[in-house]
Amino acid sequence: MRRLILTALILLSGFYLSAQETLFDDGWKFAFGDASSPEKDFGRGTEYFNYFTKAASIHNEGPYSPKFDDSAWKEVNLPHDWVVDLPFDPKASHSHGYKTVGWKYPKTSVGWYRKTFTIPSEAKGKPVSIRFDGIFRDSDIWVNGFWLGGEKSGYTSATYDIAPYLEYGGENIVAVRADATFEEGWFYEGAGIYRHVWLTIGEPAAKPEARLPKIETDPEQGILIDGVPVKLRGCNLHQDHAGVGAAIPDALYEYRIRELKKYGFNAIRTSHNPASPALLDICDSLGMYVIEETRLMGVNEAQLEPLRKMIERDKHHPCIIMWGIGNEEWGIEWKSKGEDIARVMTDYCHGIDPTRPVVVATSSGPEVIKGTDVAGYNYITSTGRISLQGWLSAPRKHPAAAPGECISTTLKTVTWPRSTARRKALTVCTIVSSEDSSSMTPDLGLRDCSIGPDLITVESLIRFPILPPALNSGSWTIAVFRKTRPST
Repeated sequence: MRRLILTALILLSGFYLSAQETLFDDGWKFAFGDASSPEKDFGRGTEYFNYFTKAASIHNEGPYSPKFDDSAWKEVNLPHDWVVDLPFDPKASHSHGYKTVGWKYPKTSVGWYRKTFTIPSEAKGKPVSIRFDGIFRDSDIWVNGFWLGGEKSGYTSATYDIAPYLEYGGENIVAVRADATFEEGWFYEGAGIYRHVWLTIGEPAAKPEARLPKIETDPEQGILIDGVPVKLRGCNLHQDHAGVGAAIPDALYEYRIRELKKYGFNAIRTSHNPASPALLDICDSLGMYVIEETRLMGVNEAQLEPLRKMIERDKHHPCIIMWGIGNEEWGIEWKSKGEDIARVMTDYCHGIDPTRPVVVATSSGPEVIKGTDVAGYNYITSTGRISLQGWLSAPRKHPAAAPGECISTTLKTVTWPRSTARRKALTVCTIVSSEDSSSMTPDLGLRDCSIGPDLITVESLIRFPILPPALNSGSWTIAVFRKTRPST
């Protein structure tokens, strides 16, 4: 109950989390940099003694310098996603909404932020820190010209000690550079300081103790929460929304969770990255279960450190019932290395939080990634197997046939749903329109088709992130080619 009361106060006030921690979202300035060269990027790091060589170098000239003139910059409040206002381009990334951001567009892929603030004189001697809940991506942070460090991932929170660098009772400058040249996901990600920022003066207040549910898994009963079997009716929930992009206001988060509950949902999976703390607070208060997922699988610091930060930041949330360590890692699925990586990451999670099970999402295929507490299946549907009975034999020469080589064709028209077709394709097959089966498309260069005497096992076939739009749904003729050579 104490947790619910505190969360309600957060939502109502929208400003103070505790006596020490203050929302730091208003009064920022923004301008585009340039990813093509440091010289065009406000001269970042081009000084003779730059911020890497000297602490608060007296030679600093860029936006991180207190003397920098930002009067021409745009005024913004946070959360802020600069991609929302960018134009569309058919040559831009399909999965990122065809917006002009990324390596093809250096002039709109780097953003700078500055904020002027004061700290009272009586705060001197107390701890002072600044926390960024999420910056997309590859961020660097400065206060009064001191480079504090940065965070590569756009989904990992970062906290910086700024007490030694402050002018108490005077004016201070915080500067942030975000570089969205490279994508982290295959979905819309936006760019900029798209989550809240917090300023803390004094010792952080202890989080109120919340009773965490007991989570168990059983092969017969499924998931049990406090000993009661619970059927999860959930969905993937990405951090984006029409009109605001990735910079989702807390009220919109709350609206989305309430709407999901209205239609019978009781769980969400944070696809495919650590969630906003604001979303988790709302899920706590509204009673929505959460499977929280890290961004990338691996066993080195680059992968384990974001996982550690996610678990340590969020393990006090009673809404979280499982930790997710990956999603559809095609390069390691169905291989021993996938199981090895999953076991290391699962043990790592248990070392930080032994109370919750660990899951990894396998895209499809002959088996799931082993090594976790819970098996995750994606795209395993009743349409995954296609019977060969009733197929029409129609010998036809394949375009790639070698001289003297005869290749026979078997045809059948099938119907598949959009969700299946987007993720799979039959291999060593050519797909032809059911309306004109005589006009074969070029060979897609697929391989490893599993053809048995009675069926084709679609789950074992290679998938493509994006198939041609025409193949996304509907009825299609599938042509399976078998190579034979005439007897001599």
